[in-house]
Amino acid sequence: MKTFNSLVSEYLGGDLSHELAEEVEFSILGSAAQDFILRTLILMRQAGQSATDFSPYHTWELSTVIPRILPGSLGGIIPPFTNPGRHAVFDEYIRKKILVPRDQQAILIDIGCGFPPLTTIDTSRNFPDWKVFGIDQHFAPFVVIDPDGHYGCFAKDGTFQYMQPRFGAPDTSNFYADHISTKNRFKTAFNKLYPMLEIADNTTGFYEKDGYKLIQNPIKEFETEQLTFHEAEIDTCHLPYAHVVRCMNVLVYFKAQDRIRMITQAGRKLQEGGIFVAGTNHGSGSYRRYVIYQKQGGHLLPIEFAFSIDVLRPLSVVPWFTIHDDDTEATLLAELAYCIRSNSDYWQQFSARIDFLFEHHDICLRNDKGFLDGPKVQRPRQEQRKLHSDLWQKTKSEGFIGGAVDALCAAGYNGFENVVGDIAIRPGGDSRPGGDSSFLPLPLT
Repeated sequence: MKTFNSLVSEYLGGDLSHELAEEVEFSILGSAAQDFILRTLILMRQAGQSATDFSPYHTWELSTVIPRILPGSLGGIIPPFTNPGRHAVFDEYIRKKILVPRDQQAILIDIGCGFPPLTTIDTSRNFPDWKVFGIDQHFAPFVVIDPDGHYGCFAKDGTFQYMQPRFGAPDTSNFYADHISTKNRFKTAFNKLYPMLEIADNTTGFYEKDGYKLIQNPIKEFETEQLTFHEAEIDTCHLPYAHVVRCMNVLVYFKAQDRIRMITQAGRKLQEGGIFVAGTNHGSGSYRRYVIYQKQGGHLLPIEFAFSIDVLRPLSVVPWFTIHDDDTEATLLAELAYCIRSNSDYWQQFSARIDFLFEHHDICLRNDKGFLDGPKVQRPRQEQRKLHSDLWQKTKSEGFIGGAVDALCAAGYNGFENVVGDIAIRPGGDSRPGGDSSFLPLPLT
């Protein structure tokens, strides 16, 4: 019988420490989570990672988080989870790259904005003169908020859909510790509050009792004069042509043919010269990989593939988050990471520096067997994220972005540091050794 450790040994050429190996009970995970682990290990191998790159952060995600956020665990719904500030880098990219003529109303369409639509709200606030449209295939018609601010969402017939802890809550361990108990608590609250709610289609309303609050059509509460939401596919929405269309953490859930169809649909909603931003990232905005497309002469051209430097030494599986085997972005990211790792002069210096900073900030420490142990002091999640962010900002200031770009250029890629300080290449055509057919111009007619 396959175990997590045997799979790591098979794909990464070495066994995990006993402490790490026993955290992931592969045999009891569902098939979707098992398939996810296999895809992760394949991509890690392609990126040149080894068993010693695993940390307690990785095994916690694989054993606790991933099985609960895959579409199969949510009845086929794409996880709508998001956090404030998650797309701050992309707002900065837009500010630096997009110049809207004064006689035009600037338009941004955000596809798959999730719930609550925090990143779409962020963007609307960051661009107060823009019209922002949030689009999602599904907005929960009912949400129950508990006394701690955590929430659970329900369908029109009362079926439980998903739940999420409040962003920034000091301790969410109880929320996750007994998943079934937490879920039943929300269901009980919904059943008590629903009969008291005055139901009216397409309007918002609420009923509150004993610290629990049930809201109908909660997405309506976030709308403003400059921000509106539509429950629809982008090709069925009658919206003005946009200067920017953004679609983060959505396309990864679809197969290649469907991704191309959705990218083409997004391109058709763009004004000439407008950009389409698509990719994935962590809830904190870290571990991002993304493609920038631009509409030019009736085609959607891939002009940039970029990723943050933290994917080179990730303490998360997010860089390799894939739902299908044919994910071109994840595959290209693994290829580029391998190329950078293969530059021995750069990699030895970079990896040694990261090990030092991990230890210095008590993020994780390599033990005498070469594996990464967890921190000596457990900190709130927000404090952990701040430490991680500061660490990677330090590597940028020390020139490691430029070193990674130089490694890519030396290997024949058209590499550069983009306007937000991420590592990037020009994709498509002959952008890499042997050519690249993964990102080609898409006709929009």
